[in-house]
Amino acid sequence: ESTDRRLGQSMRRVGNRASPTHLDDGVIVECRGRHAVRDLLALDVDVTDQNNQVVSTRSSVVIHKSKIYAGIASDDYVVTPGKNAKMRVITLDTEGKAVPNQTVKMQVFLREWNTIRKKGVDGEYYYGNEAKDTLEHETSVTTGSDGKAVAEVPVPVGGEHRVVAMVTDSNGRQSKAGTSVYAW
Repeated sequence: ESTDRRLGQSMRRVGNRASPTHLDDGVIVECRGRHAVRDLLALDVDVTDQNNQVVSTRSSVVIHKSKIYAGIASDDYVVTPGKNAKMRVITLDTEGKAVPNQTVKMQVFLREWNTIRKKGVDGEYYYGNEAKDTLEHETSVTTGSDGKAVAEVPVPVGGEHRVVAMVTDSNGRQSKAGTSVYAW
């Protein structure tokens, strides 16, 4: 049995499970999950009253990793190599409302797909695909009063290109969104 205060609460560990013994009004959660944008915090609560009756409930809460989301869409699905691709960018808060005057950093990557042969645990060989992204270009654009902006990014060579838009909130946390465009 040990005490854990990582979430701003007192926890009593019993085996593999943590059972809350005290929960403050303000729970501080640091997102280190596998999702790039948000995580889901699942809360299971068991309360035992003076008569030893247990009442249980379960709830989940979305934890946003940033106060601002970036969104990106391509107006051009296919472009000619050496031309620019037109991208629409938007910045939104966690409620989906536009956030004006945000600087959005944009990166253009050349994406190459490599087919690899891997040996499985059963001794057989299997084929899989892995993406390799090479940075080609960086730029930035600032959203207007409506939280929207249009940017043109260069697509210098043929192939698949990944365009990533990143915005940073007032706490220094980033939100990323991406799309693909093909040069043919």
